[in-house]
Amino acid sequence: MSFKHNPPFRAEHLGSLLRPDYLLQARKQFDKKEITYDQLRVIEDKAIAEALRLQREVGIKGFTDGEYRSVKRWFYDGFFDHLQGFEGMPWSDLDIIIQLTVHLLFFTLLDIKPAGTTLCTGKIKHVESGYLPQFEALKALVQPEEVKNIKLTLAAPEWFHLRHGEHAFKPGVYASQDEYFNDIAAAYRRELQVLYAAGLRNAQFDDPLLAYFCAEPMLKGMKEAGEDSEALLDRYIQLYND
Repeated sequence: MSFKHNPPFRAEHLGSLLRPDYLLQARKQFDKKEITYDQLRVIEDKAIAEALRLQREVGIKGFTDGEYRSVKRWFYDGFFDHLQGFEGMPWSDLDIIIQLTVHLLFFTLLDIKPAGTTLCTGKIKHVESGYLPQFEALKALVQPEEVKNIKLTLAAPEWFHLRHGEHAFKPGVYASQDEYFNDIAAAYRRELQVLYAAGLRNAQFDDPLLAYFCAEPMLKGMKEAGEDSEALLDRYIQLYND
């Protein structure tokens, strides 16, 4: 059997790693302003170094930081929150929330208030990379010959659209969904250019949403709402290709 030494590898770890208790505790202290960001960064570096050691020990070639950085609270953080035109807001106005996706149905059934959300309130433009600092920090913790093996997971491009449907962007900002999707695609192309220039050669989209198109509750709900699930999935695939 021959082994691959460059990405894509025969086998890779998928997703984030469980955060150690001491890192979770440090996050709480940081939120309470009991420690500074620099102090938290030292603890994050320790946790990431341990994660890298584990990955080496088990023979995984694609190195990740486990998504341990405080800049990435949720797996879909790091992209939309750095684009011009998107605005974070509390989850308060249920009139703008499309209640079809599996995770929203889950929250509703359990009477759990989800975290805040993000909506497009202006023209979308890439102004800075939210992933670049994460990549540069991980580069500093690996050997130069290992940089090519670093893997970053990027947010799903359709994430907030599937959450909010036609309400994903403010009325008047875009004349059509295609215009909205085209600007998202352009922003991702710019992000990938920035990361490639910095040395990234292994990028993975963290997208659990496409699996929702196999979920009967969502498909049933979309049909009842007059939404063509097949056409929407095709449009998301086009977005990825773009």
